[in-house]
Amino acid sequence: MREKGFLLVVDGPSAVGKSTIVRGLLDLRDIHFDLIKRYTTRMRRESDNDEDLYEFIPQSEFQALAARGAFLEHKCYKFGMCYGLPLKETSESLGRGNHAVAMTVRSAVNSSFGVFVSASLDTIKERLLSRKTHTPEQVAERMGNAADSTRYLPLYDLVVMNEGRSVTEVVEEIKNKFLARVRKRGSV
Repeated sequence: MREKGFLLVVDGPSAVGKSTIVRGLLDLRDIHFDLIKRYTTRMRRESDNDEDLYEFIPQSEFQALAARGAFLEHKCYKFGMCYGLPLKETSESLGRGNHAVAMTVRSAVNSSFGVFVSASLDTIKERLLSRKTHTPEQVAERMGNAADSTRYLPLYDLVVMNEGRSVTEVVEEIKNKFLARVRKRGSV
């Protein structure tokens, strides 16, 4: 993939506030990001409005897309929820020279800036339970993934805590570090 723009990757365990942070980044007035919607097989939550951040699709459609190589990266979890970053939309946005933001793991995009969002395990568990959308087994799986995620921290350019501070502060920190990286590369 030939990139002209820069991809801001926002990753982290379930319930650390990735969606809220991405919405904050999209609302910034001094920098524009294209949103690359993440494809998922998870159910929509009644308590939130994630249609703006996700393409909700059936498992069969997700598997067909994955088999055709339509994702830059994708992952399916034990309890059947799958997530994937679409190759076409990402390539088109970055190829036009736009900056883009996506909730995904650090992927095969060379021109990317990876942000890992974290919170304490107690906070993550509290947020997961407050959703009231997961079985005890799903909460346990997500907590295990959160505990294990620290081994991936060296792969990211920035690690931010989304706990005990405002979303505005977190978004500003990410924006400033992202812009510094883009300027260093020579294309704002």
